[in-house]
Amino acid sequence: MTDATAESAYVRRYANLPERDPRAGLRGFALTALGRLAPLLGRGRRALARPRLQVLNLHHVFPDEEAGFRALLEWLRRTGHDLVPYGEGVRALSEGTLTRPSVAFTFDDGLATCVRAAEILEEFGAVGCCFVVTSMVGETDPTRVARFTAERIHMPPVKFLSWHDVEWLLRRGHEVGSHTHAHLMVAETSEQALAEDLERSRELLTARCGGASHFSWPYGRFHHFSRAGAEAVFAAGFDTCASAERGAHPPSSGSDLRDLCIRRDHAIAAWPLSHHRWFIGNAVGSMVPENSRWPADLQPRTAGVGGAAATEIDRVTATDVDGTSARGVGGAEGST
Repeated sequence: MTDATAESAYVRRYANLPERDPRAGLRGFALTALGRLAPLLGRGRRALARPRLQVLNLHHVFPDEEAGFRALLEWLRRTGHDLVPYGEGVRALSEGTLTRPSVAFTFDDGLATCVRAAEILEEFGAVGCCFVVTSMVGETDPTRVARFTAERIHMPPVKFLSWHDVEWLLRRGHEVGSHTHAHLMVAETSEQALAEDLERSRELLTARCGGASHFSWPYGRFHHFSRAGAEAVFAAGFDTCASAERGAHPPSSGSDLRDLCIRRDHAIAAWPLSHHRWFIGNAVGSMVPENSRWPADLQPRTAGVGGAAATEIDRVTATDVDGTSARGVGGAEGST
């Protein structure tokens, strides 16, 4: 099969993703209603003005999602949010200098749609951070792509970023981080296998990008991770670690980067704006200082020993789904 034939089999539209949850329509109706009620529930403009770091995490922005993505960005700008680079936002949280309602965008898995998403972000003066599965960057073999997408990210075959795309993103000021080398379920992976995976991922990113500061773990929930996993991430040389648990981060008095467990709100660009309003407002309404801390059973023993982490973030940047279906409408379970 030629590359052109293989690409013709890739999913190219959000509407073509399978809908596996028969309750999705009812859930979507409920979210629309909640989004419209948000101002009455204390989730309106005044709440949205609260200083914080809120990270919105997507996986794809297909062509039929672009209008929705622009609408989300326009709404964030209209409601007074600063669109900040991920590394800058995390650094401000760490240094205790977070004074504005700040939103950062990340993209997990490294799908080729990250390129178009980056171009749209640039229209709003923003940049994103793409967390790539390094074994899939540049992968075009149709059998390998189909196996990976079915077994690891639970969707039909899609096109992945090439290394040329990754380098293009970096040249334009976007960030690239690791989502492991093989999209591992960290909680079910031996310490040796995980260490080897992380070392391979960081080696590739360092060779092709000049370094790698950021990491997010696949599947994203706390029960998909482990204390040993957190320690392995920092031992491999990453400076930040992100979940896909929902929540926003209020300003703090400052802490080491490794003491922070970053939360990210799962989002789908095709959602109606009312869905985004609800999830973003709900995260603000439930925001507490504990959101920035590791759960006790995940707290890495290596936390608090960083030091040069913020410098590394600057250097790399300068140089270089509650959802239950593929098309889901919910929270962190939709993350891959």
